[in-house]
Amino acid sequence: MNKTTFVAGCALGLIVGITATHLFYRQPETSAQMAPGTDFGVLADEVIALNYRSNAMAITAQRAKSAQRFALQATFANGSPPQQCIASADLAGLLATLSTITVKRQLPLESVETDFPKRLGYLEIRSSLANDEGTSIELRESANGKRLAARYAGAAMEISNPASSFEKLASGCTSLAE
Repeated sequence: MNKTTFVAGCALGLIVGITATHLFYRQPETSAQMAPGTDFGVLADEVIALNYRSNAMAITAQRAKSAQRFALQATFANGSPPQQCIASADLAGLLATLSTITVKRQLPLESVETDFPKRLGYLEIRSSLANDEGTSIELRESANGKRLAARYAGAAMEISNPASSFEKLASGCTSLAE
C-alpha cells in the first residue's frame, strides 16, 4: 500500500464515521424547530452511561457495553450515606423513557423559567458510539408539577416523558437495585 492509498483510505474512513454518527446520533441544531411528536436522544441499547444531578442528589449509572447491567452510585446533598448497587440492563424499566425525550410542543426560550419555574436537574447520557461526548438536557417542572420541559441545544420544549421516571431515578438504589 502506498502513501496516497493510505491517506485516501483514512479520509474515506473519517467521512464514513462522521456520516454514520450524524445519521444515527443527530442533535437538534440551535435554531431547530422541535415539532410535536419529535423524539431525540440515544437508542436505549447504546447507552453506556447516564448521569442525573439535582440540588438534592447525583446518580451515575454506567456499564462497559450494551446489554450489561448498570453499576450505580448515588450521593445525596442532605448527608445521607452514598448508595452503590447493580441495576438491570434496562435500568429497572426506565432506560427507554430516560434515553429518548418526546416533544409535546416547542417553547419560547424566554418563557421556560417562568412557565416551568422548578429546575428538576440535568440528565446526561453517553452512548457507545465513537466520539460521543454525551447529551446534556436541563429538565424543568411547572409550578403545579403536572408538566415537564427540557432545554437542550439552544431549544426549549414541553415534553411528554413522565415525571415519575425522574422521581424513580432520583430515589437511587432504593428503586433501581436488582
